[in-house]
Amino acid sequence: MRRREIEKKFDAIVDYSGVEKFLDTPVKRYSSGMRVRLAFAVAAFLEPEILIVDEVLAVGDVEFQKKCLGTMSNVAASGRTVLFVSHNMAAVSALCSRAIVLSDGQVTFDGDTASGVSHYNSLADDDSEGTDLPLKIPGYTLREFALTSEKHGNTVRRLNMGQNSRLKVAVDVLKQSRDLHLLIMLTRKSDRLRVSSITTREIPCGALSDGHHKLDCAINSECLLPGDYNWTLQFVDASGIRGEINGLSPFSVEERILTGASHPFKQAHGVCLVCASLEKQSEPLTHERSAA
Repeated sequence: MRRREIEKKFDAIVDYSGVEKFLDTPVKRYSSGMRVRLAFAVAAFLEPEILIVDEVLAVGDVEFQKKCLGTMSNVAASGRTVLFVSHNMAAVSALCSRAIVLSDGQVTFDGDTASGVSHYNSLADDDSEGTDLPLKIPGYTLREFALTSEKHGNTVRRLNMGQNSRLKVAVDVLKQSRDLHLLIMLTRKSDRLRVSSITTREIPCGALSDGHHKLDCAINSECLLPGDYNWTLQFVDASGIRGEINGLSPFSVEERILTGASHPFKQAHGVCLVCASLEKQSEPLTHERSAA
């Protein structure tokens, strides 16, 4: 951008990125999230013919992610091209009209988005089913990740609605990380939609230091509708996401009929059940006559 264009767009870029309080701070002192927010804001206001966005939704809060998706949709709607690189299948499905899937550096699919998402999920499922623990990624080793029966302790692949279970995780932290936590996300298998999440920030175990750690969490599927699900595990520290493992411990929730229910939950739509009591009040319509 020319200087005059920069001056014209400067305030809008700062407002969009949300870094106004840190304008006098050297960029080298920004967190990784702040850098990505600022970089995306600058790129968005450049008005390029081709906008290449790589995992921008991995940082920032929900509002900023919504803002990014809105901007990319507007760029695409204006006739320009957005190359959106992501593991977030819900975002890909919402934004993209064409999908290219890469596996081990090779193009394995090029076509419509729905088929591309299905192909990507099948690759992830194949990888997860064929992966033996322990699984090593740089700095960490995942030794156990299993959804187990609360009563018998065995690994489960099917749950009934309302059936209690336990999620057992064991990891080795091999390098010092500042404020390291685990983020465990429950995802719908068909489109990788994030259903819910568990983070060690919200339970009284504190940040994870170097060493071996075991986690045991009670899970209740009371509100989870029938369908296929699995888990994503992220290692997150003060600098952002340091590692991610997808497609862990896949399982299915089976339909059942609650007492007094007249139809199975397979007829419900969505992911979670919202309990509601509907009341109907009806009155006859009155038609007013007007004189011509």
